[in-house]
Amino acid sequence: MQLRLLAAALMILLAACQAKNNAGVGAVKDSAASSAATSAPEDSTPLQVPTFTTPRQINSAEVYVHRGTGLKFPSVAAGYSRTTLFTLDADEMDVSANYPVRRSAGLMAFSVYIYPITGSRPGISGREARDPATCRTHLDQVVNDALSIFDNPTIVAEESAPSPVDSTQSGHHVVLRAEGHPMLSQQGMEGPLRSEIYLFCNIKTLWILKYRITYPEKMEARAVIDDLIAAVPAR
Repeated sequence: MQLRLLAAALMILLAACQAKNNAGVGAVKDSAASSAATSAPEDSTPLQVPTFTTPRQINSAEVYVHRGTGLKFPSVAAGYSRTTLFTLDADEMDVSANYPVRRSAGLMAFSVYIYPITGSRPGISGREARDPATCRTHLDQVVNDALSIFDNPTIVAEESAPSPVDSTQSGHHVVLRAEGHPMLSQQGMEGPLRSEIYLFCNIKTLWILKYRITYPEKMEARAVIDDLIAAVPAR
């Protein structure tokens, strides 16, 4: 989880930097779906494990297709441009994208991630991956990681959430409040902050879809969040 925690902090900071500098991305790249990753695994067979590397940017100016799920990161979603696209592994199984939102009330960092449960649970079987308890355990890890990077954070809400993609399970929505974040304050995102986590498991057994959204508490953010979740990933 440490690599993903560091990458999450990097993604939030990059969203702030990209929105501030209006940076873009380069050459076109499309990824074909991998039948080995998307086929339904046997219950007792260990699932595919990513080979983690140094986080690297994926150069794609158009729609990027996640090779394991076929889900798409559009270049523009709900009117907001995708400014960064990163992978944490050699085969682009663990991929994340930023769609920063700039409003008069400040910056919203909106990041979406698709990755395999085996990144934190190598050797897990299909049966274990589909168990709702596995998702709950992973959610607790994600929330604890988020709590560790903010100043004086507290959990203010938790509820179930309908999955925006095909899944046999409902998801989880957790809202944090924090006084600030040391890196984000340097980019003009002053506290107090709200940081929201949406987590959806059991997407084609192996995959997890996660959203991390951080913004000033004073921002009217709900409509923007709902629009972006409806648009990313594109179906």
